[in-house]
Amino acid sequence: MARFITFLTDFGLQDDFVGTCHGVMKGIAPEAEIIAVDASVEMLNAARAKSWPDTVTFLHGNAMNLAAAGVTGSFDGILAAYLLRNLPAPDIALRQFHNFLKPGAPLAVHDYSVRDSARARRVWTLVCWTIIIPMGRLRTGKSGLYRYLWRSVLQFDGVKRLAQRLRDAGFVDVRCQTVGGWQQEIVHTVLGRRAPEKEIAPLPPSLAELETPPTGMPL
Repeated sequence: MARFITFLTDFGLQDDFVGTCHGVMKGIAPEAEIIAVDASVEMLNAARAKSWPDTVTFLHGNAMNLAAAGVTGSFDGILAAYLLRNLPAPDIALRQFHNFLKPGAPLAVHDYSVRDSARARRVWTLVCWTIIIPMGRLRTGKSGLYRYLWRSVLQFDGVKRLAQRLRDAGFVDVRCQTVGGWQQEIVHTVLGRRAPEKEIAPLPPSLAELETPPTGMPL
């Protein structure tokens, strides 16, 4: 059975986000086991309140110490959406992800990133202050979380730096892609994978047929 890890990090939309992840992963591997991790008990409870198949498990823990959360074994893929931007030490998390992946298995890091583009920063600020922050205040009566979202995206890595973080953590075949619409060059997915195990080349026939010399016989 294929095994995947995802995280509940989407500013109050975590339960819906896991639903999206579940649909995507089930489309790839219908019998997949999905482990969803979050540091917030409140968010985990909101997610657990929905109906899930037995193959989905929710764990309370820190993305930078998955073993302490009860994550064991190796995985066929990890999806980290809107996560690294909110971690104090993203490099530690990336190394953890690398260690939990099977050889050749992929990591997808999905997040906002505008540092590399002046246009993207302008569009992001305009959308935040005319739509996201006012709507958030109207919906919740508070704007602090949404102002944090605006600020954290401006301060987060550009995609080039984020891609280099993956390489530094040991990932190979790192590449980036963005989405369409107004979020083009604002929302990105950075993909990488753990290097596959190196195959040991078979001995040439002439060497494979040689007999092992008796003990003590000079080579």
